[in-house]
Amino acid sequence: QLQLAGIDLSDEVLARVGTAVDVGCGPGHLLFELAPRAPQLQLAGIDLSDEVLAQAAAAAAQHDLADRVAFRKGSAAAIPFPAGSLDLVFSTLSLHHWGDPAAVLDEVARVLRPGGAFLIFDLRRDMAPPYYLLLWFATRVVVPRALRAANEPLGSRNAAYTPQEAAQLAAQSRLRGWHLVEGPLWLVIEGHTETENHE
Repeated sequence: QLQLAGIDLSDEVLARVGTAVDVGCGPGHLLFELAPRAPQLQLAGIDLSDEVLAQAAAAAAQHDLADRVAFRKGSAAAIPFPAGSLDLVFSTLSLHHWGDPAAVLDEVARVLRPGGAFLIFDLRRDMAPPYYLLLWFATRVVVPRALRAANEPLGSRNAAYTPQEAAQLAAQSRLRGWHLVEGPLWLVIEGHTETENHE
C-alpha cells in the first residue's frame, strides 16, 4: 500500500492501468510519490495557477518523470479530459476551495471510466480540539509569513466540511459508488463508479 496524504491507497488502486489525474495538484508532490509505485499509470495534474504548474513541470523534469507526469491548466469544475477517459481521479485539500462541490463531483463522475476509482481528501471542520489547537499554533507561530498572512492552515480548517456535510454533497451529485471515511482531522470521499456506463 501507498500512503497518499495519510490515506492508504490499496494495492487494487495501485494496480490500475490507464490514466490517473490529481485535481488541484499544486506543485505535483503526490504525483511524484505515486509514479514509482504505479508505473503502469499515466499521470496528470491540473491546477489553476500558472506559476505552480511551471514549478510542477520543472520538478517533473528534475525527477526524470516528464514522460510519465503531465501538467495542464484546468478547473475542477471543468476537468479538461473527455468523458469516460480516466481510471483514477484524486484530490487532496481542495474540496473546501470548490465553489460548487457537487458540480465538481459530477465532473469526476463524467471523466471516470465505468469502474473507475476516486479519492477526495480534505480536512474536517469538526476535528478534535487537540488537532484544532495544533493548527492554530502552526498558523500563528510555525508557518512562513505568507501562509500566516493568509491564515493558513487554520483557514482551510475553518472552510472545510463536516463528514455529514460532505456526505450530503456527495449524495447530491451524480457520483455513485462512494463511501465516506473519517479520520480524527480529515475525511475522504472514496469509491468506484458503477461498472456499467453511468451517463
